[in-house]
Amino acid sequence: MRVETLFFGEPYCRSYALIEGDQCLLFDCGHPGVLRYLEKNALQCLGLFLTHGHFDHIAGLAGQEGRLGFPLYIAEEDEVCLEDPYLNVSRGFGLPEVALDAAGFDVKSFDDGEEIVLGPFHLKAIKTPFHTLGSSVFYLAKEGLLFTGDSLFHLGIGRSDLPHAAPRLMGQSLAKIMALPEQTRFFPGHGRGASLKEEASGNPYLGNGPIQG
Repeated sequence: MRVETLFFGEPYCRSYALIEGDQCLLFDCGHPGVLRYLEKNALQCLGLFLTHGHFDHIAGLAGQEGRLGFPLYIAEEDEVCLEDPYLNVSRGFGLPEVALDAAGFDVKSFDDGEEIVLGPFHLKAIKTPFHTLGSSVFYLAKEGLLFTGDSLFHLGIGRSDLPHAAPRLMGQSLAKIMALPEQTRFFPGHGRGASLKEEASGNPYLGNGPIQG
């Protein structure tokens, strides 16, 4: 099982393909190049997991209504962001507004801590609200992999002063992440990844410190 980083430049996030044979899972889809990667490499995607509903993580889905061919997993709290340019913060950034028709996708929600098995992939969805109300991370225990979106960066965290944020939940959400095994390697929405052990000793935001702006 391997992880491929799919990055097509700012302001879009880093997306990831978790690959086993000719099957994969996707984590976030900020740019249409993410879906082109599947076609180019003849990969069968079993599911797309959205860490949250901000435009830079969902913009690659524009125009894909009725065409995706696999389910889209997002926390129920962030489903509203798919259709609302204000809540997904695409409005006001000088970029095309993102307003998806959620009815055109096979949208699936999940409970906090829910185990999801798709083909050879077994992961746990962990809700980590603060960057958005529906922010979530996805953990593969056997492989020691964690996809954190904007809930955790290397030496940083996502901001919580945007619409649909929940800053009061920051401490408990970060604590849930850091309760995972320290050797876990995480893959964030922006910047390089690291291990949770590195973050525990160097990330200034893990002690309920200031929120990154």
